[in-house]
Amino acid sequence: MPQTGHLRQEWDTELSPPPPEDWESEAREWEYVGIVGEATDSYWMKRCVPSLLIYLHGLISVLSYEVKWKNWQRNDAMGTNTTWQRSSVDMKDEERFWDRERADERAVEAKESLDLKIGLEPDQPWHDDITHEVQNAYVEKAIESRRRGSREYYGNWEEIVHITEGDSDDDQHDGESARSASPEIQEVQRNLCRELQTKWNQAIRLAGAAALDIISSPDEQIPPGLEDFEYCENHYVRAEGVDHPDPTAFLVGCECHQGCKRIQSCDCQAGSDMVNEAGERQYAYNSEHIFKFNLSPGVEVVECNSLCNCPDTCQNRVAQRPRDVPMEVFHTGDHGWGVCATVQLPVGKVLGIYTGNLIHRRDAEGLSEEHRSYIFDLDAHEMEDDTSNMQQYSVDSFHHGNWSRFINHSCEPNMKVYPVIWDTVAELNQPYLAFVTTKQVPARTELTIDYNPKDTATYSYNKSKGKSRIPKGAKPCKCGTEKCRGWVTV
Repeated sequence: MPQTGHLRQEWDTELSPPPPEDWESEAREWEYVGIVGEATDSYWMKRCVPSLLIYLHGLISVLSYEVKWKNWQRNDAMGTNTTWQRSSVDMKDEERFWDRERADERAVEAKESLDLKIGLEPDQPWHDDITHEVQNAYVEKAIESRRRGSREYYGNWEEIVHITEGDSDDDQHDGESARSASPEIQEVQRNLCRELQTKWNQAIRLAGAAALDIISSPDEQIPPGLEDFEYCENHYVRAEGVDHPDPTAFLVGCECHQGCKRIQSCDCQAGSDMVNEAGERQYAYNSEHIFKFNLSPGVEVVECNSLCNCPDTCQNRVAQRPRDVPMEVFHTGDHGWGVCATVQLPVGKVLGIYTGNLIHRRDAEGLSEEHRSYIFDLDAHEMEDDTSNMQQYSVDSFHHGNWSRFINHSCEPNMKVYPVIWDTVAELNQPYLAFVTTKQVPARTELTIDYNPKDTATYSYNKSKGKSRIPKGAKPCKCGTEKCRGWVTV
């Protein structure tokens, strides 16, 4: 799919209908190469075509992208092979990928330079003024300037005159044309953000968890791809064919009525492989519900279950408890949307679990690259040479999930992931994945994990031997930390 290139804009003020295209046969399915362009109108909305989807500023509209087709071209002198297509369910993955790549490019440009290109470029129509500004990262550069404290850099920003589609040559310099979206459209965007936040917090309250806020971005009011997203705070949505056996058939409860304090008398821990150097079983948490980092690779934490007689405040009920830390989803500026806690976090604080659609691993193979980036494999028991017949599962948070779907990668993360069970047994290979802080995290600091923790040790060893190499399929890493290895695989 093309990922770079200049955008083209080909619309009239009143969106006159294009001439009919010659597609030879309506019954034939045409293959497209990918999205190659978009455009922004004078209201800071992407180029639209009539539809019955969204009502904005008196126009019924839907987002539209310029699509390049394979094995098709127009019968014109240039043999062009692109058309403007409405946003559709069939292209959602490509649209999200395109939007994210463009946002990342603008963020990088803003990091590199705060210089602005003012005025029309050669052969640029006057009504492409806003598209020109979007392409050249005007908004991102203004945000980056404020972040650096360069307040004087855009001191007269509001005084810049912007030509809109309604301006004529005689009134282009009256200083009253608006730079940003109209108040009506801004209000619509804010309402969409509030509606999404309200919907999510309804599900969060039902789960008894702390609130979640969505901090809208001037460039992107809500995170993309969430039109049909179902928020699930602390449970899996099981795909067809992924059953959940009755836990009463295989779980054993404890009789610790005052809370679990002596693991030797805790019947529910009989199947736990968490042991110390002397081979004695041990709890994963202390009496303050803080993770002790005493878990060996390939072993799950076994928490108390629904058959146990201990109270909800038991020290061995932690990852299963409702999240007690308020969260914010926000736009990071240089690597998409992220998530942070609004309070300072101590080392060993368990924040919650990764939720989504529990699927068979094989069902993830045919998904798009963008979709696969939201999939977490449940591979705590799996080794590279594993030839067992154990069922393999993954968690897909593309359409279902919680705040943790916004956790980004870092080569110097402040969290790690560990497997934990309480309503299943290890043999079923369906653990939950819990997030725990590995250092003290100041309030509103982005929460991150290492997407490739197994590769970190290998990378460090190879680097010390002077033979570091980039794995196949790796992408450039954008974490920006001092120990950044330069790549990440997803």
